Amino acid sequence: MSSAIRATHSPTGISVFVQDSRSQFQNKKLARERIAQKLEAHFGRQLVERVQKQWSQHYDLERGNPVKTFTGMTFKPRKPEKTFKKTRTKLKQDLHKELRS
Repeated sequence: MSSAIRATHSPTGISVFVQDSRSQFQNKKLARERIAQKLEAHFGRQLVERVQKQWSQHYDLERGNPVKTFTGMTFKPRKPEKTFKKTRTKLKQDLHKELRS
């Protein structure tokens, strides 16, 4: 058909082909509307991707290594547990006793 229209949005490369009507004017009008719809959808997808990327970066942040951990409503600092202190002290005392004798 000689009244068919192919319209391309140069910056994005989005194109449409319209041959719905026998009137070239009507086809141009439809092509503009369809390009506008495709551009809206394209920019909507880009916005969604940008927001998702931003959130993924938010969750990938390293939060650091806290020195103090607070628990409960009074926020008293929890002392680190020294699991081997008593055992180590006992072994040292035993070693000193053996070395003295």
